[in-house]
Amino acid sequence: MFPRAKRVSREDFPKILTSRRRISSAHFSATLADTPKGYAAVVAKRVVATSVGRHALKRRILSVLQTITPLPAPGIIVFAKAGAQTLTFKEASDEMNEMLRTRESKR
Repeated sequence: MFPRAKRVSREDFPKILTSRRRISSAHFSATLADTPKGYAAVVAKRVVATSVGRHALKRRILSVLQTITPLPAPGIIVFAKAGAQTLTFKEASDEMNEMLRTRESKR
């Protein structure tokens, strides 16, 4: 998990969501913002039915974000899509790296 200082606060969440910079892949989509700073993962009930599964996938997404350096933006919210829970850590990591790398090259 990211330290509390690097997580998106409740007040900042809508500010990042209103950002126009969005990227996506087969199993994930992300909203990028320059301000405010922080990282978050969102997994809807329609993606994973159980709370245990949703929290496990959120932890996996945040773990992958910690391994990616440099991140393309200081504020990132990653949304899981259907089928994301079936990915292994390696597959999720590769897909998110590719998604964020393509965003960085388009800058």
